[in-house]
Amino acid sequence: MIILYGSSFDTLGTESIKNPREDRVEDMYDLRAPGDYDVSGQLLETPEKIQEASHKEPRDFPDTPGLSSRTPSKEVHLGRNGTEDGPLLKQIKNSAESHIVLDCSTERIYDVLKQAQQIGMMSDYHSYLITSLDLHSVDLEEFKHGGTNITAFRLVDPEKQEIQKVVQDWIYGEKRYNRELDMGQSSNKTETSLMYDAVHLFAKALHDLDTSQQIDIKPLSCESTDTWPHGYSLINYMKIVEMTGLTGIIKFDHQGFRSDFILDIIELNNKEGLKKIGTWNSTKGINFTRSYKEEYTQIVENLQNKTFIVTTILLDIVISLQYFTDDNTDSQASPRGGCCEWRPKAGRWNHKFYIFPPFTINLINNLNLNYLILSSAPYCMRKDSSEKLTGNAQFEGYSVDLIYEISRILGFNYTFRLVPDGRYGSYNKQTKEWDGMMKELLDQKADLAIADLTITYDREQAVDFTMPFMNLGISILYRKPIKQPPNLFSFLSPLSLDVWIYMATAYLGVSVLLFILARQVFTPYEWYNPHPCNKNPDHLENRFKLLNCMWFTIGSLMRQGCDILPKASTTILQKRIENPKGHLEPSPCQSVASALFSPYEWENPHPCNGQSEVLENEFTLMNSLWFTIGSLMQQGSDIAPKAVSTRIVAGMWWFFTLIMISSYTANLAAFLTVERMDSPIESAEDLAKQTKIKYGALKGGSTAAFFRDSNFSTYQRMWSFMDSAKPTVFTTSNVEGVERVIKGKGSYAFLMESTSIEYVIERNCDLTQVGGLLDSKGYGIAMPPNSPYRTAISGAILKLQEEGKLHLLKTRWWKEKRGGGSCRDDTSKSSSTANELGLANVGGVFVVLMGGMGIACVIAVCEFVWKSRKVAIEERVSEVR
Repeated sequence: MIILYGSSFDTLGTESIKNPREDRVEDMYDLRAPGDYDVSGQLLETPEKIQEASHKEPRDFPDTPGLSSRTPSKEVHLGRNGTEDGPLLKQIKNSAESHIVLDCSTERIYDVLKQAQQIGMMSDYHSYLITSLDLHSVDLEEFKHGGTNITAFRLVDPEKQEIQKVVQDWIYGEKRYNRELDMGQSSNKTETSLMYDAVHLFAKALHDLDTSQQIDIKPLSCESTDTWPHGYSLINYMKIVEMTGLTGIIKFDHQGFRSDFILDIIELNNKEGLKKIGTWNSTKGINFTRSYKEEYTQIVENLQNKTFIVTTILLDIVISLQYFTDDNTDSQASPRGGCCEWRPKAGRWNHKFYIFPPFTINLINNLNLNYLILSSAPYCMRKDSSEKLTGNAQFEGYSVDLIYEISRILGFNYTFRLVPDGRYGSYNKQTKEWDGMMKELLDQKADLAIADLTITYDREQAVDFTMPFMNLGISILYRKPIKQPPNLFSFLSPLSLDVWIYMATAYLGVSVLLFILARQVFTPYEWYNPHPCNKNPDHLENRFKLLNCMWFTIGSLMRQGCDILPKASTTILQKRIENPKGHLEPSPCQSVASALFSPYEWENPHPCNGQSEVLENEFTLMNSLWFTIGSLMQQGSDIAPKAVSTRIVAGMWWFFTLIMISSYTANLAAFLTVERMDSPIESAEDLAKQTKIKYGALKGGSTAAFFRDSNFSTYQRMWSFMDSAKPTVFTTSNVEGVERVIKGKGSYAFLMESTSIEYVIERNCDLTQVGGLLDSKGYGIAMPPNSPYRTAISGAILKLQEEGKLHLLKTRWWKEKRGGGSCRDDTSKSSSTANELGLANVGGVFVVLMGGMGIACVIAVCEFVWKSRKVAIEERVSEVR
């Protein structure tokens, strides 16, 4: 903030900033603001008060050395001659100060503002606080439409009815004496009103004094030390008198200073001129009467048909030339140390390509040309057109569309202009200057800056930012893992090896248990008559052999069941003893062995033979195994347990197979249809724990600064690795980083902003984003400090966000335009064919089937040979007999 002092001061000039009690006679009184409540001193006491007066947000004010030790400002004195102010104002402009307090005589205000206008200091980004109470008497018509914030104070409102009445009385009074009195707005100054109030106050005090005592008038000599006897009494009366005058309430404190007076805060309006926006008094401070809606409406009205200069970065090619002498030392070919840059027009280059590695062409022995492509896609790019385009028509991209949508809401015009040095903007601590788009804003050569410009603390201290139009963070760009070929026996993958072993053990255990319970325990109900026609068979049969038990078990497991014919079962015969009731009961031998046999699983194998001498039990060991496997396969078997004990075993086995088969089936689909891709890294922690895969970031960028300044141990370890890596893992551009990832084939990962990664992987199907976001940041539209349009533009961005247009813009430029969506098409194709399993997915099942068929054939041959041999032996024996 700059304090401009004139050579002479007004009522509330720097004389008021001094303590008015100094050099003052004890009994003197003053109608002006007292020293404790002087306007300049009070408003300059803290930055917050001056911020309130000029309607700026607190962060808009720079933290610079102050007017005194208490105020962040710089004092500058104007020359005595008004024509000498130009060079001084130019110095102020070059200092980038935009808040100016003008404390000079009323007569000089117009000249100072006029010269400031001529050198470009009356823009939208400048604010003037004028301490003169007679600003209404200055012609400000030329400055109404410049957008400059001009704020002042007044003690007297010329439009007030009481003042208008007094002015009319003065005019009529002069007409009585045939005199003309020009009492326009410019003539009605605060000093006149103060004199008027002073006379009335003196008259009132004198009248009150005259009613209380006799006033004698006698002449006084100017050279004498005698005083008027009633002087002290008159002063005391004036201190206690309260009245309302042209300057408001007239009231004094015990020291004779005026108190409880009110000042109007006025601001220059482009339509109404000076307009009251609030009040200030010595007790309550500032009170604004203008609502936020009115202020916002005023800003939007100022934006109508206004043309903004929008600076941005385009896809550009920088050709750097460096000269060398014969002794391999740099020659001073240019003031920058032997290097110069040439930036050809981007229209001469095919900018459809998005990845260009930096490369060097050696033209001659002492000349190197380094090409560096700065990619700003998809934010701003040149249009593909066979015709020569100019102006805004030659640009397209996310930023271009976003500015268009904002301008459509707020009604302003705009012109795009490329930043000359092709940089976003960084602060040079040595020169203490910004470059790139930041410099364009600070020099007020541009009104807006839009690109993939990250909102950082340092940039926020220099310029203003809108609310973020895009949120993002740092992530990892890495080569997409190569798809692993499916395993031949992938159908075994849903269950681990341990589970398969446990299931096989359970299968064998249940089958054996069925065999034991059905044949060798106290359950007779698994024995049946093998000859149903014979009611009194001599033998009972139990089908639950060990083999049949295994068959039953595997049948239930496979949901297929089993079909065991009695002839194929090993029949266990038992002599039957008939009792008087004709019931089938175990023989005495069976009763003796009741602890080992279950009679309920034995049955007559010949139902028509009621006197069958044999009983059959289906639960041989083989049948027990068959029952178990049938349940496991969810197919069932023709062997049904009859005894309670064997049914409990079967039921529990069925429940077990229900759960296991359902789990296997549910998991099998994922293992057969989902392509397995193993990536060596899944997060930043994985990167930090290994050293085989190199990783880096853009040199000097915000990503590298994030790791450098981070206090998190993982990120500190990553920064140490990147900083010490040889050769360097840092790149000169994001494009170079992407190229290194592609060529690295899994040996290099690049850390960059997530939005850029999304754009790259939409066009390069070999790359992918690994892990989530490491931080959170945003892209915003930058504008010069103290811009009055920040709130309006932020509101427009918020409206676009609520309407979903920001998402549509991102979808258009990330996934549709300029080759976007190609990888998404591949993904959709692969997802549509995900259910189509190839032979590689289910080949193992065929191998198992063929193996099973082969084993079955071998066993069948063995059975045939064995049976043939057995029959041959039996026939030979019979022949012998």
